[in-house]
Amino acid sequence: MAALPLSDILSSPPLVAASNPKATRVLLQSSANADTPYRAAVGESIIYDNTINAILWVDIDGKSIHELSLGESGNMVTYGPYSKKVCAISLLSQSVGEDVGDTGWTPPPPGTRDLLIAWEDGFQLCRVRAESSEISVELSEYSDGPETDENGSRLNDGRCDRSGRRFICGGFVPEHEGVSVAVYDVVGGKPFSFGSDSPKTVAALTHGEIEGLDIPDLRVANSTCFSPDGSQMYFADSPKRCIFAYDYNTNGGGGDSDDDDEEYVGDSIHLSNKRTVWSAQNDFVGVPDGSCVDAEGYVWNAVWREGLAPGCVNRIDPKSGEIVCTVGIPENSSQTTCCCFGGPDLDVLFISSAASGRTLDEEPYAGSIYAVKLDVKGLPESRFVWD
Repeated sequence: MAALPLSDILSSPPLVAASNPKATRVLLQSSANADTPYRAAVGESIIYDNTINAILWVDIDGKSIHELSLGESGNMVTYGPYSKKVCAISLLSQSVGEDVGDTGWTPPPPGTRDLLIAWEDGFQLCRVRAESSEISVELSEYSDGPETDENGSRLNDGRCDRSGRRFICGGFVPEHEGVSVAVYDVVGGKPFSFGSDSPKTVAALTHGEIEGLDIPDLRVANSTCFSPDGSQMYFADSPKRCIFAYDYNTNGGGGDSDDDDEEYVGDSIHLSNKRTVWSAQNDFVGVPDGSCVDAEGYVWNAVWREGLAPGCVNRIDPKSGEIVCTVGIPENSSQTTCCCFGGPDLDVLFISSAASGRTLDEEPYAGSIYAVKLDVKGLPESRFVWD
């Protein structure tokens, strides 16, 4: 199946999800070489920004963020590459400089955007600039997460809850006996200033470890997403080949700090009633990677198959655990990583993938972005409320 321009996919009639359709590779070119199809080393954390009609995703190993306009221009913009891996991102609830008081900040100028970024070893609100490896403005403190070490641990999958008050993000570590990772709750607070000669204004940003997941030896946090009403959190440890659900309750609020005081309120998250939403059968190929939830409450899960079979995205009924339909990935690309619904009507499923470990002979288009227009609608992406 040949790649198609994004405009052709967006203008096509919707396909019936129950017919198990195939996605189409979006025709994108590498910013480094206009004649080379785009391939992400590890594409992840794909999300849709409805305010500018664009999708964004990260390339973890490529240490970069990418943005693709769904408008007439179809422009693709790259932020980075940076000195650290970019593992996940979130949109913000408002532009910095709007309704934040006398901070001295201005709204992001053209060619920049403000994001919550999960770096390989911590979290930060940043203003990033297109085609630049420098952070334009550090909008918050750096909230250190797990440091990378000889075991290769880093942050991984993350997403805001429905309230936007919390960004839930877990870790990744290759297989090492006795080594596991944690899942973190990131909260933001009001901007504050410090320093006397040249005062600097930053937003408070803190995080803490979530308890109650009840997953021993957690290695690869994935599939973090929430039911439409926000009462259920879905989560996977990929090697265990299960997707779990939890009752998700919070006491609201966010962090607040100044020069002398810092308060973390992540302990107000309560996870309970853990249950298995879906579990791989013996003949199932692959492990669950990133997920999103549609307007009807079904979980859409990207399946990572690492060369064993073409990748796919399964639509799972969270009540029965049944896979009700599957979107196939063409061209033998096996490493699907994450998915989101986008477009003005939220009816286009966008899918990220990874080229890492796959050769051009094996999978020439691994790392591409795929899309399919469906008779199913998604939900708007939650935005991080940092003030």
